[in-house]
Amino acid sequence: MAQRIYLDYNATAPIRPEVIELMCKIMDTVGNASSVHEPGRQARQRV
Repeated sequence: MAQRIYLDYNATAPIRPEVIELMCKIMDTVGNASSVHEPGRQARQRV
């Protein structure tokens, strides 16, 4: 068998590459989604 088959989705699941890419972009920004200033409003939109 050349390819592994992941069956333990109860513990965790593999993350799709496009999700990792988007998460890295989001985590590179700052802002409190509860704040009323511009960075906060942008963070709220992302959430």
